[in-house]
Amino acid sequence: MMAVERVAVESPCVKRCRVDPDTGRCEGCLRSIAEIANWTRMSNERRRRVLKRIAAAAPAATET
Repeated sequence: MMAVERVAVESPCVKRCRVDPDTGRCEGCLRSIAEIANWTRMSNERRRRVLKRIAAAAPAATET
């Protein structure tokens, strides 16, 4: 029998919500509008993939 994961992967929201018109991503958490809207319906596996993409994009987002 497959084990059910009971603890949800937490949202990366940092309460600095503003969508960049060029990228279509939130400047606070780096998620797309679709990712934000669908977060509560995503599987933990899908949430982890989003977090992995965010981690990879974060250094580039902070470069000036």
